[in-house]
Amino acid sequence: MRAAESMPNLFFRLSPTCFSMGLALFISFSVVIPVNGQSPEGVSSGKFVEQYTISTGASYKEMEVADLNNDLRSDLVLISTIDSRMAYFETSPQGVLELQGEYSINHPSLFQQVVMIDFNLDGTDECVLFSDDGTVLYLEPQGSGFNEVVLSIPNRLVSGLHVADLDGDGFNDLILTTLIGIVGGGNTYVMTSAGNPELTLHSEVFPDAYHVEVADIGNDGDLDLYMVSWSLMQLYVLENLGSMNWSMVQTVGLPTAAAAIEVGDIILNPDLERDPDVLMFPVAGNGVYIYTGSTDGTLSGPTFGYETDLESASGFALANLESYGSEDLLYLNGVEDQFQVLKSANSLDGIAFSGLDHYDVPVDATCLVVADINGDNALDVVVASESQQQLVVFHGRDPEAKFSRGDVNRDGSIDIADPILSLQTLFIAPDSTVCMDSADCDDNGLVDLGDPIILLSYIFVGGVVIPEPFGECDSDSTEDLLECSVYEVQQTPLCQ
Repeated sequence: MRAAESMPNLFFRLSPTCFSMGLALFISFSVVIPVNGQSPEGVSSGKFVEQYTISTGASYKEMEVADLNNDLRSDLVLISTIDSRMAYFETSPQGVLELQGEYSINHPSLFQQVVMIDFNLDGTDECVLFSDDGTVLYLEPQGSGFNEVVLSIPNRLVSGLHVADLDGDGFNDLILTTLIGIVGGGNTYVMTSAGNPELTLHSEVFPDAYHVEVADIGNDGDLDLYMVSWSLMQLYVLENLGSMNWSMVQTVGLPTAAAAIEVGDIILNPDLERDPDVLMFPVAGNGVYIYTGSTDGTLSGPTFGYETDLESASGFALANLESYGSEDLLYLNGVEDQFQVLKSANSLDGIAFSGLDHYDVPVDATCLVVADINGDNALDVVVASESQQQLVVFHGRDPEAKFSRGDVNRDGSIDIADPILSLQTLFIAPDSTVCMDSADCDDNGLVDLGDPIILLSYIFVGGVVIPEPFGECDSDSTEDLLECSVYEVQQTPLCQ
């Protein structure tokens, strides 16, 4: 099979437009999400704390991150699959998402996906929507409103949209998968920007696919394609040789039908090169199939595992939460009503994940996005619940400083100054520079009067056992909400 075939006598056309004026919302955005083909990366402890809940007033199911007001903050565009309503939430200077407007789509289809892309190549992004009946709708800016422009491929029924800069010109291109069973259908097409006044259908036809992801094989700067076949239960790996020239690297037979795939740096390599690995989530059952990548793009495996962690899982996202090592996997668990984080193992022994964090979310959570919402360089998570009409915002916690429990003033020793500082923090003046974990002498997740009493007993009576880390500098192995931020606590000779 050739990686891509020439497509004669086929063009992307715009159907008659539906002109809509007088909108409060001018849909033209500057996106502040990671370069497509890369997972988002932040600087944090890898843990989250629930910050606030927003009542949306409508049943929104899908979200996309964008910078709506050009303030370099991450905002959200939401879409309802019930009544074709859109809403946009902007992040305030205080880092809080606030509803700024809504719009009812005039087109009669019910839309289930929104992507942000600079369709007319003017430097700002517009909305492109996809509906359950295969309609693709481009919201073309027009004065104070926009035209609702239906995009169509003759004799093809579009089944999904994906965004990536495949031609390497700095503008994202629009990848369209089509439904198999239609005459000529099932193939994948790309609307490209290079050399065009607006996104225009490229002459290449790609294999049929219902899942598409991109990554950079060989770190050459060109984004490559990973495509799961509709018809053959196969995974295609296609390398971009530059300027939209493609080579089929590998065809991988899948052990079962795929519900989704994710591509990223999942298994650490001895040479620390970021070779793309693939996670394949089965339609039936729990767990994940892991394919290990190599420098030339070929995949080995799979190995299968994490059945007890990945149960009724959806909304998958890879992210490097701590800015080093391999990537973490975030997802929704529909059994536990939680969003969960499978922590990267950061190991050279071939293990992908080690450790699971979980956070309660409303029932019927339908969508999860990962972005730096409050602008502190830590990745945050926003979860939408369609039936509860809510957004729940979780902030990423600062990287945690290492500490020695009981050494409250962080001078490298435990003496009378430590319980005195603990008492002052409790009863006189809270001090944000105190590592509260070090003051939690019984490791119960709270700092109260019992903690300085334990220290006094240790100093004057003896025989008191203080939990680890004690007498050495290390991280807290116990889950709690106490802060020990590297940005606030002072560093010491013991805990650098």
